[in-house]
Parts: sequence; structure tokens; C-alpha cells
Amino acid sequence: MFKRLLSLFLVFVFSIILVIPSFAATPTINYWYSDYNRVGYTLLEGSYCTYNLVQNDSTFASRFNTAVAHAEDVWDAVLPLSIFSAPANYALYSIYGGTWSQLYSIFPDLLIDDAGLTSVNFTGTTHTVKYNNTNKTVERLSVGQTAIIKRASATQANYTNIATHEMGHMFGWIGHSSYTGDVMYAYESSNITLTNRDKRQIKQIYNLFYS
Repeated sequence: MFKRLLSLFLVFVFSIILVIPSFAATPTINYWYSDYNRVGYTLLEGSYCTYNLVQNDSTFASRFNTAVAHAEDVWDAVLPLSIFSAPANYALYSIYGGTWSQLYSIFPDLLIDDAGLTSVNFTGTTHTVKYNNTNKTVERLSVGQTAIIKRASATQANYTNIATHEMGHMFGWIGHSSYTGDVMYAYESSNITLTNRDKRQIKQIYNLFYS
């Protein structure tokens, strides 16, 4: 089966400069599964609103809503912040479902083969942690938005995998796992259950910096 790349587009916003907490020594973390040297976290609540741009397609609407609800449930169980659906005027994150052409006007970095895309803003606050004597950068995240692309070949499991993968990016998983069984693997699959690798990569960061 042709696998489509799941993308993370990072938007750097340095409009908020905050004091970085000082540690007696650089904190050490125990796990690293990303192909990238950065990881993120947020101090914001996980309020999100969904926007289904596809009209008159009840099948996609059902699959899209089911996928997002699953993503919310599994990440809410892992992370210390509350993740929940909220009205548009209250939500900090937006999750869009639609065709590629519909979503491209909102996400200009969307590639033709993308199955999903997440764009997140950074506050400018960074920390350094150490893994196996290698420094890793921790970025504090602000708001973000996600695209889930409607495709004729996609199953419910595919959409659920994409939504769960992209929500991982939304709350701090930068880069991708090289393990094919992980939800945070770079390519679309039918995997919908977070592995310990998926969880540990960002949970350890929230354990250090979330308060």
C-alpha cells in the first residue's frame, strides 16, 4: 500500500520572551526516539475545535470525528494537561478535515502526498536536556492547527492513525520515530495504539517542565 508522509511544519514565533528556569545541572532524560534533536511541551490547556470542510459526505464526517475523539482520549491519558473539544471562540487549537485543495488554502506548506500536517507556534522559551551525553533542545509551544486530508483510499484506521499522530505533534512530538509500529512513525499506517516509545518521548518532558 502506498504510504503518505505525515508532516510537521514548524512556525517559529519569538514574540514572547520568558525567563528560563535555572537548574543546578542540565536535566537528564532517559529516552529518545525522534529523528530530530528537539522536543516540545505546552503550558496551555488542550482545547481544540474541529472543522469538517467536506459537505454532504457523512462517511468522512463520521470517520473524521471518530479519529479525533480517539486521539484526544489517548493523549489525554498520557499528558498532564487536559485535552478536550471546545467552541471555536474558546479553542486554542484547530483541527481541519477536508480535501487537499480545500486544506491547501489554509496550509500552504501542504504537499500533494501528505496525509496530515500540523503547524505549531513556538513562544521562544527553550531549555536544554541531556540524553546519553548529547544535548537536546526543548521548545515551549503555543497554539497550533492540524490538517487531516480526505482520501478515497483511507480507512477508519488510517484516519485514526493520522489524527493521533498529528495530535502528538501538536503537543510536542517534534520529528518522527524510526519504528514502524509507532504511531509517531513518519508514514501513515493503521496503528492507532500509542506505544511506550510514543508516550515516553514527550511525557518525560512534561514531567520536567509542566506545572
